[in-house]
Formats: sequence, structure tokens, C-alpha cells
Amino acid sequence: MEEQKLLFVYNAGSDFFSSLTDMAHKTFSPSTYQCHLCTLTFGKFSIKKEWKSFIDSLAIKSVFLYKNQF
Repeated sequence: MEEQKLLFVYNAGSDFFSSLTDMAHKTFSPSTYQCHLCTLTFGKFSIKKEWKSFIDSLAIKSVFLYKNQF
């Protein structure tokens, strides 16, 4: 039986241009930003400490993908 995993998919691309555009969008127009998972998990430059602690506390492995990787 395969190990169970919790899969998260960001509604954003994984390439450099997408990352740069997303950072600007979150900064200048956060209410219209399309990736709610990005908003929940990341600040402007790095993962939120509270989110990392939560994920690390789970008893199941978590996998994060971007929509172009799914």
C-alpha cells in the first residue's frame, strides 16, 4: 500500500516570472490575488512560521505543487 500524502496545489506557476508577478500582485492588490493557498502559506518573501509549524506537526506527509506541476 502506498504511503498517504496530503496534496496542496498552488493556483500559481512555478517559474521565475510567475513568482515575481505573484509577489507584486500580493503586495499591491492582495484582495484580487487568485492563489489563496499562497496567501495562507507565504509572506512576501518566505513561508509563514505558523504555517511551517502546522505542517511539521501533521502526522501525514504534505506535498506542495504549483498548478503547472500538477
